[in-house]
Amino acid sequence: MGRLVSFFLQRGMLVNVLVLGTALLGASAIIKMNKEAFPPINLGHIFITTIYPGASAHDVEVNITIEIEEELEEVVGIQEVRSTSSEGMSVIQVVADENMGDLEFQRLFDDVDAAVARVEDLPIDIEGRPSLRTVTSDDIPFIQIAFSGSYTELDDFIFKTEDRLRQLPGISAAILVGHPEQEVNILVDPVKARGHFIDLRLIASEIGKRNLEGSGGTLESFVAEKKIVSVNKFEDYRDVLDTNIRMSADGFGVKLRDIAELKLEPEDRKLMVRNNGAPGASIILKKKAGANTYETSDAVHAFMESLELPEGVSYKIHVDSSRIARDRLNLVISNAIIGFVLVMGILFLVFDVRTAFWTAFGIPFSVLFVFIILNAVGLDMNMLTLAGFVIVLGMLVDDAVVIAEQYNSNRESGMEPHAAATSAVATMWKPVLASATTTMTAFTPLLSLAGLPGQFVWVIPFIVVTALLGSLIDSYLFLPVHLAHWERSHSSDKMESNSQSDTSGSRKVHKKAFVHKLESAYRYALWHGLRFRYVILGAFLVLFIGSMMLMRFGMRREAFPQDAAEGFYIDVSLPSGYSLAKTTEATLAIEKIIRQLPENELVGYTTRVGTNSTDTTAERGTLDNIAIVMAYLTPFSERDRTAREIMDVIRDELRPVSSASQFEYTVELQRIGPPLGKEFEIRVVSNDDNLRYNRADEIKSFLSEQAGVLEVDDDRVIGKDEWNLKINHDMLSRTGLSVEDVVQTLRIAFDGMVVTDLVTLDQTLDFRLRLNERARADRDFLKLMPILNRNGQMINLDELVYIQPQPGTGQIHHYNGKRTTTVFGTLDVDVISGEDVVRKVDAQFGSSRDVYLSYAGEPVETQEIFADLLIAAVIALLGIYLIIALIFNSFRMPFVVILAIPFGFIGVIWSVFLHGYPMSMFAGMAMIGLMGVIVNDSIVMVFRILTDRAEIESGDPYASWDYIIDGAVSRLRPILLTTLTTVLGLLPTAYGIGGYDPFLSQMCVALSYGLMFGTLIILYLVPSIYVIGGDIHRVMQKVRAIKSSGNA
Repeated sequence: MGRLVSFFLQRGMLVNVLVLGTALLGASAIIKMNKEAFPPINLGHIFITTIYPGASAHDVEVNITIEIEEELEEVVGIQEVRSTSSEGMSVIQVVADENMGDLEFQRLFDDVDAAVARVEDLPIDIEGRPSLRTVTSDDIPFIQIAFSGSYTELDDFIFKTEDRLRQLPGISAAILVGHPEQEVNILVDPVKARGHFIDLRLIASEIGKRNLEGSGGTLESFVAEKKIVSVNKFEDYRDVLDTNIRMSADGFGVKLRDIAELKLEPEDRKLMVRNNGAPGASIILKKKAGANTYETSDAVHAFMESLELPEGVSYKIHVDSSRIARDRLNLVISNAIIGFVLVMGILFLVFDVRTAFWTAFGIPFSVLFVFIILNAVGLDMNMLTLAGFVIVLGMLVDDAVVIAEQYNSNRESGMEPHAAATSAVATMWKPVLASATTTMTAFTPLLSLAGLPGQFVWVIPFIVVTALLGSLIDSYLFLPVHLAHWERSHSSDKMESNSQSDTSGSRKVHKKAFVHKLESAYRYALWHGLRFRYVILGAFLVLFIGSMMLMRFGMRREAFPQDAAEGFYIDVSLPSGYSLAKTTEATLAIEKIIRQLPENELVGYTTRVGTNSTDTTAERGTLDNIAIVMAYLTPFSERDRTAREIMDVIRDELRPVSSASQFEYTVELQRIGPPLGKEFEIRVVSNDDNLRYNRADEIKSFLSEQAGVLEVDDDRVIGKDEWNLKINHDMLSRTGLSVEDVVQTLRIAFDGMVVTDLVTLDQTLDFRLRLNERARADRDFLKLMPILNRNGQMINLDELVYIQPQPGTGQIHHYNGKRTTTVFGTLDVDVISGEDVVRKVDAQFGSSRDVYLSYAGEPVETQEIFADLLIAAVIALLGIYLIIALIFNSFRMPFVVILAIPFGFIGVIWSVFLHGYPMSMFAGMAMIGLMGVIVNDSIVMVFRILTDRAEIESGDPYASWDYIIDGAVSRLRPILLTTLTTVLGLLPTAYGIGGYDPFLSQMCVALSYGLMFGTLIILYLVPSIYVIGGDIHRVMQKVRAIKSSGNA
């Protein structure tokens, strides 16, 4: 190591060029990197969506969902399959194995696609084929623009706006929700159709034949070749009325206009959208992968500001991810700058200007070094990226402080600058390397955390490890050069006068008076502490046990705290039979309550009637009697209340309103961070509907009596009452009709079928064939229904089919192929946790042979997260032990250092508890990272003490104390400096001086107080443990001596 340092000392220009190159490359990387709020994640989910118009939930389940699920059973790599069959739609969610990589996931997607393609028995009248899509962070809506205005006010304008937004640079998709395109409804009069012996299938066939366009080939001649084109497409949508449905040879017959009329109406997607208390529509924008977040957002805002709105139309931007990114990044940067200034201040307070400056120089060098690496591997700049810098900010000078301290000591002893620099690195490189590698080892296992939480936070340990590597490069190679060369260049003019007072060329570095006083006080306290070393150890043991009990029984666990959540949902369901209009009327009372929130809390709100999906891009509804209201709040820093506090007020105001309007509701938080599910989810799995529903009701009743359970509900949705048609198959066969003929006719009659279209440059206009409104509302529709057999005879369906009314099921859920009812709810997290709910339900009910309980949501994810953290902690501890063993060349000595680690957790636990925080994933990461930080100073102290072990092994128990105390006192300043620099780098973020973030602030609080308490452990407990180790060693020597004398 000495030769390497000498090489760079002799080539100062090379060092300057390397530093300048790092600065330029780092600055370039910062400019080029994209800025996001959170890191990109892949949810590992594949959605299979199939549209089956007019089919009931049961029909969808039997004919689509089960068929696909059975084929998926052969696919390897699937963790679980969840599905929802609702009226006209099947959605199957395939969840990949948790630790599957990107390439493996792509193979799984291909396998799932192939499995779906193998399904041969799907109904012929589904729309297209099942569609597959994955969900990543790129699919998360980038900007949501909520327009208010009637359909006629928005029409044409909204389509043009959607198209122009889609063309903006950086936008990958623009999804219009709540304003379907118009279509032509061909409304057939069944009485007239029967009178002309025409049925719906014949009409569909003839329209399709009429509206064709195609090429007839090429006509060759001696002069030229001419294309023969057959043009039969409609030029105007009213041309369809001239379609000949039945025509005789003499030119007489029936045209469509004789039995039907046309009506131009919006497509019925069973969804109504209201924005900010008025009818409207929303445009959801998605950003291209890699597009600049700020530039794309600015382009959207500039376009919207330049837009001329029609009279009666207004808009609000409910969601803008760039605003979240800006706020989060500015928050972290502000706190980082404040922390950097504080670190610089403490360095200038303790060191002279030269040493303080070059010691602090390691911070910007390491930061720029990391940005070069980040840009090289294609990572974005986001909140968690910068969080890694905040955490490691103060640690970046730890190594430099040790080297600079040793350099100053060498200069005080008379060494010239180059020799002092070389000797400083040669003497301290081992403990510095050990301290840095132990910190790296503590954070490295966090890179392997599983699942979505691991994808979310892995960049933090990556930043810490990379930054510490950059710090080592600076401390070993660049810092010695800067110290030595700076001193030479600034002392050459004073060499003559200095030689009179200091013939050796040495320059004593001034020590601050308060440091001498501090060392004297510490020497006195440590001497007395060693006298009562067993009392100190016992006190720490009692405190440690108490802290563990507090964490286990007195603190709640919440992996990702939601104090900064910026929205909530109100899921609404009404009795069966409510139309979209009546459901919309019921939601007006909810909108009125939300509208009363103050302007500094509410950005806006949107109501989706016909769906309870929180997916803002969902373009179709499923049931008329359900709705969801989404409220968007201002940033946390601009509000006095958290989202949960606002939700509590909303719940109180909704209770009397819900009784009067006959609706049920749940209020759920719009979470930030990785999706972990609801606060608790209990899946009741059984194909026996009665057993499943009874058990779900029992669980709901049990939970409603538990303190802290605010709301409890399940995912059962009562659909429309169904008319179950019973067919006399014998009579049906004699008529020459099939079941398929009957089902197809009924589906066309009521839900309609798109039979053709009219394509222009501006739009595609679909033609939907169905019975007219009067016939669809007639309970005796079977008598009116026109249907022909193969011989052209008109058949009376009421003679073949009779109606059996039955209650309808709105949605049917499956979990791994079995019918499932999921019980969920919301909690007062200060009273009861989701984990408590799961434990109580499992103890009270559990699984049986007929009914199986499966748990999901936040409690399960939280348990997995903390289990992974425990594994990471064990791996980190073993790694730290092995590194220390290599450094000290001993398997026994590392125990002296490692025994301090558990006691360091005391500061973390009590700081989190006293600040009123839950034990979060970030606090857990802080505990693991703290292991390496605490060990750093312990290594340096023990390394110094071990310079002479002769006195420790002497017979006099007090003989070795002077060496231990001298070694501990000599390391007081660097230990306090490394602690202060690290803590001061963290405190601005911990207390939100530059802006508060619940994730990072809790982590920084835990690290700060854990390190401060850990410093007490290093200064007092580590020397005590060392002496106690000596006591045990001497006792063992005496025991061996007595045994030896006895044997003699």
